[in-house]
Amino acid sequence: MTFKAPTLFSLIFLPLFFTAKSWGRPEYAAQTHIVNCAACHATPYGGGPRNLNGKLFGTRFDKLPWYAQQPYASLDVRGQTYSAQRTPPETSQSKGLMLMSVAPTVMLPLSADSNTDPMSQLILSYSFAPVGNSMREAFLLHRLAPSSEKSWFSSILIGNFTAPFGLLTDEHRTYTRQMVAMTNRNFESGAVLSGDPSYLVHYDLAISSGFSNGGAGTNTQPNSWASFAHIRHQVGAIPLHIGLSGALAGTSSAKENLTAASLYGVLTLDQYTAPLFHGNIQMEAVTASGWNNSAFGTTSGDGIGYFIPSTATTWQTALTDSRSLGITTLVAWDLNRRWSLQYKRELFVPDTNFNGDYFYRNGGGFKYFFGATGSVTIRYDRGEVTRPGLTKADLAGSKAVGETYFALLHLWL
Repeated sequence: MTFKAPTLFSLIFLPLFFTAKSWGRPEYAAQTHIVNCAACHATPYGGGPRNLNGKLFGTRFDKLPWYAQQPYASLDVRGQTYSAQRTPPETSQSKGLMLMSVAPTVMLPLSADSNTDPMSQLILSYSFAPVGNSMREAFLLHRLAPSSEKSWFSSILIGNFTAPFGLLTDEHRTYTRQMVAMTNRNFESGAVLSGDPSYLVHYDLAISSGFSNGGAGTNTQPNSWASFAHIRHQVGAIPLHIGLSGALAGTSSAKENLTAASLYGVLTLDQYTAPLFHGNIQMEAVTASGWNNSAFGTTSGDGIGYFIPSTATTWQTALTDSRSLGITTLVAWDLNRRWSLQYKRELFVPDTNFNGDYFYRNGGGFKYFFGATGSVTIRYDRGEVTRPGLTKADLAGSKAVGETYFALLHLWL
């Protein structure tokens, strides 16, 4: 079954005009009507380490262990077992067990009006896992106004951070994250200014010394820089968040500046459907120009190389300055506070001027929360590409093509 990109875009974003309550992560914000993610996370735009409020809210009504009931430290552990069969079947297969993240984080208040709401805070996080062994978040966060008040200038963040772009999720495999190399394992080095001009609006403005520099102190792309803008809106009393992000980056290896934009929505669906249905929908569309430049990828293998391997040199070269489109939708049906069924649909069009070539992937499975500090996700997905004439060698190197069975164990303290 095939489809046109504009048709899928309409089908995904029409539900944004309907609505919601549920359990989840980005959907927590929609449920509680909180647009400043610093209520639960170390950063005002979400993702990364959680503070004490985030730990408590993520328990799903279980009791948080005594050693986690403090605001000064947290731990994130992720392990995955998987079996990936590339397409066609006889070309490539990989399987194994990986420890993806063992990341302790310290959150040190430098000044505070209370232990749970410091005005200045130092956040340091490092992953000791064999995969991605490196410094992660490392920044100073200073509140310019108390977190409970409206302010055009709420906080400033300086250091090493994830980019405030699009819908931040746990899965680095997501097409809309891969196409612009902005997954949860890529980091910027610079500063972020955030504001909350109303209780329904939050914005972030960021500039970094080099895209996905990661604070390593070196830059593999000469004359590299990046800037980001992000705004999120809570739609009145409806448990629905919509967000818009933009990114502008430059490097000497690109002929023109690279641009990207993200439109996303998160809503819960049981306000009008309970008790028959409890769940949520997360949707994102990303359009980008120039990000298909293979020289602008990252050491973690994100970017165009995730879709088109280096062996397909002619195709990669033709896409260097093209405009691309990615669309992701995730539907979660919460059977109860422990079990959640999931369905995920993804699309990536490398060149919007030629919609005949695109990647798409379907996946389904479940997520089980076995306590206040742990979950396991088990899913099967299958990715395909419509471009004719690709050789076996071309397809064997594409991580976006083929079928994958995986189980992701996630523990946090």
